[in-house]
Amino acid sequence: MVTIPNDAAPGAGPVPPPVPTVLVVDDEPQNREVLQGFLHLEGFHVVTAEDGETALLTLPACRPDLVLLDVRLPGIDGFEVCRRIKNDPVTAFVPVVIVTALQGTQERLRGAAAGADEFLSKPYDHTELITRVKALLRAKRYHDEVTASNTRLELRVTERTAELEKALAELRGLDHLKSQFITNV
Repeated sequence: MVTIPNDAAPGAGPVPPPVPTVLVVDDEPQNREVLQGFLHLEGFHVVTAEDGETALLTLPACRPDLVLLDVRLPGIDGFEVCRRIKNDPVTAFVPVVIVTALQGTQERLRGAAAGADEFLSKPYDHTELITRVKALLRAKRYHDEVTASNTRLELRVTERTAELEKALAELRGLDHLKSQFITNV
């Protein structure tokens, strides 16, 4: 039997979506602070990292819904960080926005090849940044809802299959009893 979680029970009302977490990766403290301030004003939970290695180590714990990623980072550059995020099945669908002073077509192509979902050049328009962040988070939320729905459906199919297998076993047992009864008669 399928059970409905209390938060999804009929009449419980809509469940508000959780506050999205944004990981901001930039080696410049001022850039991190500015982005953190804008994102906090929009109601987002913000986690920051000053380099690529720290960002990759932070990912499992903070489970971001979106990553704002500078390209020029000490150690592992932003393109490689993006590539690693997109190659990990756990984080593959986390949107990555590359935010950088690099403006050439070649950099945009490298970002796209690494799997970036968006590319914003510094200095960026804050309204455009927030608009793109919200759009990507909305798409991520829809993806997560579909994934959760598929998981619930798979569980229901598994439970229903088990119920049907049990009923089939009972029918086979009854059929065997019937055959024995007919043989005895």
